[in-house]
Amino acid sequence: MKTLNIFLKAGCVIAASMLTISTIHAQISSQSEAGIILSGPQTIQGTPQCDGVNDLIEQPLGAFGTAATSDVELGFEVTENRTVGAVPTAFPNGNLGTARIWGLSLEFDPAAGFVGPCSDDDNTGFVVATYADNAGQPGAQISAGTATATTTDTGTPFALGANILQIDLNVSGVSTDGATWLSFAREQGNNAPSGNACVFLHVNETDAALFDNTSFQFAAATPLRTDDMSVCAAAAAVVSLPPPPAVPTMNSFGLLGMALVLMLGAGLFLRRRA
Repeated sequence: MKTLNIFLKAGCVIAASMLTISTIHAQISSQSEAGIILSGPQTIQGTPQCDGVNDLIEQPLGAFGTAATSDVELGFEVTENRTVGAVPTAFPNGNLGTARIWGLSLEFDPAAGFVGPCSDDDNTGFVVATYADNAGQPGAQISAGTATATTTDTGTPFALGANILQIDLNVSGVSTDGATWLSFAREQGNNAPSGNACVFLHVNETDAALFDNTSFQFAAATPLRTDDMSVCAAAAAVVSLPPPPAVPTMNSFGLLGMALVLMLGAGLFLRRRA
């Protein structure tokens, strides 16, 4: 099993601990090009956590049961809204810096659907976008940019022989001003040796008590989803310039000293005249 002990970029540190399988059924109840639904809820222990440094979204992988396609090549895009205390809440103004998401890289056969893991595209970059809210769904796009990816195999099986991947992203050019929704769609990269597309599927987070159980998948037959996506995202570090050097000022003791010198000088002058 591979682990990533510390991820440090752009002022964000997200610590990851070893994943331990608690219960894994990993049997598919249904699948389509829009994603995969497992037959029962899956839980793991030792979940990686968001660290709280500049964090904007803290929804780490814990319980899961589906994986939703979010890939430029197939045209699907999964978006997640930011919540604070399970209440949808707009992002503070600023820029995204780093993110960590969990997902799968699977080979997609147009005739048979998803057929197995696909490692050829593991470090392909992502398109990251933010959206305003429109009555509980993504509205106008606020910003879009790209992100480089570093992928780690968690060793946690999902289905079709594929393990869940932890993907650390270094984001550039994405503003959160006025946004409530955030998406990660993998760019088109290499194909599988068979020639079929390698497709990214974003794994969900199913703990109903933690978040608002709402996400949205563009291009899906039923776009509004009743689950959350597993994601940690942090603001870009703000670089503060050092303060300018202080201008020397005459303090009260300095003024008092100068007054005494002047008084002493005046006394000597008067004595001499006398």
